[in-house]
Amino acid sequence: MTLDVADVVMTWALVVPSPRVKIVRKLGAVPSSAQDGDVAFEGTGSTARHPTRALTPGTAAAPRVYTWALFACDASGATCTATGLTATLQVTVMQGLRGGGYVLYFRHAETIDQSRAQDVCSDNLSLGYASAPSVPDWWKSCTPDVRVTPNWDCTGATARQLSAAGIMQATVAGMNLNARMIPFSRVLSSEMCRAVTSAQVMAIGPVEQRPELTYYVYGNVQNRCNELRRHLTTTPDAGTNVALVSHSAITGDTGSIATIDTALCAVLDSTGRGNAHVYKPLSDGGTLLITDNVAPATWATLP
Repeated sequence: MTLDVADVVMTWALVVPSPRVKIVRKLGAVPSSAQDGDVAFEGTGSTARHPTRALTPGTAAAPRVYTWALFACDASGATCTATGLTATLQVTVMQGLRGGGYVLYFRHAETIDQSRAQDVCSDNLSLGYASAPSVPDWWKSCTPDVRVTPNWDCTGATARQLSAAGIMQATVAGMNLNARMIPFSRVLSSEMCRAVTSAQVMAIGPVEQRPELTYYVYGNVQNRCNELRRHLTTTPDAGTNVALVSHSAITGDTGSIATIDTALCAVLDSTGRGNAHVYKPLSDGGTLLITDNVAPATWATLP
């Protein structure tokens, strides 16, 4: 049994031919019968493919070892006996991502200017919500602060911007993701320039700006944590992943709308600048955190 970019490739050879075979997959144990687990293949032949997206990667904290067992069946498939042929496989995080089916939550990259060890200006929240701003689209501005020797003057910037360190972070993250051949069907970003620029610099796909991923300015009419949960529980197109580029400060950006999942908010709030959490949407409408706070350079070495 081998694993290629998108599928588990299963091959077998029976000493005694059978009119039909059934391959059953089980997590953490050997299938004891043809009914003990998930059917990975049923039919004739000596090879089959099983989508990687049906599996969940193992991690150091939660190893996940799958075992496949092959059963010889009669022509109807109703009566099956064990053949003794089994194989095991543990899918790594990167193998899972190459097969698609995951949502990656990125916090925008760094906004700290190393020459002065503080943020590149701040968001001018006094300019108001998007519903009635005193300066139209102030949160979308890409105007940086201005160096006035020897001090910095932030009067020209209405929103916080990426620093040079942030540009480098996003460049490294995108370079490593592309080098590892991780496919993305959608890249959704906050409307704020530091998030849009992070997504654009990563260059992992065309960037869609989305209000529901934007910090603060829609908080009077939406709960950003609930909106993010909706994206994190939505399965991407087959064979692809989805990237979300947003912010922290989620627990305080919920307006008057009740939060569905406060635990999720806390995890998203913990995302470091430029880092990402990897989630897998589940069939029951939930989501599973596969690994958290992956730093830009870590994409190059993550198993």
